Amino acid sequence: DGYKFAGWKLNGSLVSSSNPYTATITSESEFVAIFEEGGAEYFTNFGNTTRTYGDRNLSSFSFSDGTNSKTVSVNQSTYSGAAIYYDKTSEVVTLEPGKAVSSTINWTGYWMHTYLFIDWDKNGEFTKDLASNNYKPTENSELVAFSFWSGVNGSSNDGQGYDHAGTYLTGDNRNVHSLKSFTIPAGKKPGSYRARLKIDWNNVDANGVSSKSDAPCVVDFTLNIPGTITYTIGVTAGEGGSATINGGTTAVDI
Repeated sequence: DGYKFAGWKLNGSLVSSSNPYTATITSESEFVAIFEEGGAEYFTNFGNTTRTYGDRNLSSFSFSDGTNSKTVSVNQSTYSGAAIYYDKTSEVVTLEPGKAVSSTINWTGYWMHTYLFIDWDKNGEFTKDLASNNYKPTENSELVAFSFWSGVNGSSNDGQGYDHAGTYLTGDNRNVHSLKSFTIPAGKKPGSYRARLKIDWNNVDANGVSSKSDAPCVVDFTLNIPGTITYTIGVTAGEGGSATINGGTTAVDI
């Protein structure tokens, strides 16, 4: 999943990008199907902070499902003009579907909120799908977890809201950057997914921040859903001929 068919190689040379592809074989030959990783483009131009907050900093975050755990170091710069966006896609967090996931958000500083997005359909966008009454994410929502949202982005209407568990929050209870436990839906396919963690004030837009002067932080990383992906390859042997499919250590004659 996340890969697209690119073509066929015959004895090491690319011979076709068609699928299916028909060839006449007169001698021992090796066909290889080539797959390339999908290349969705993501918005990352968040710009820079516009005010110095020496006491505002995302140093790291971590996730654990009880079996797998991973810490991603960020070490956000605190000077005015520092970058808001951090590319940590080389960091891979493995989480198993159906397991409760706990997190630690190592944020220092004033009131801010945390938002976790996962691009399930790998189209380069993070699309939220939330219940209308308490904003709980649906199974297909790409906004997976958050600590607070009022229903309107920004600070103009932030007096009350909910977290992703549907808990009502108001007053000082809005001062929460930690995420409650959440679960990766059981039906999600194995593979690698783009994930985004955002520290911001009351804003569920994956491609925006409420105010650059609040020293927000946006970090992209890679989520791995473990499991086996099965590809089906059809091979037809000509009359009087034979073919062998090699998969790992197993060869099958047809």
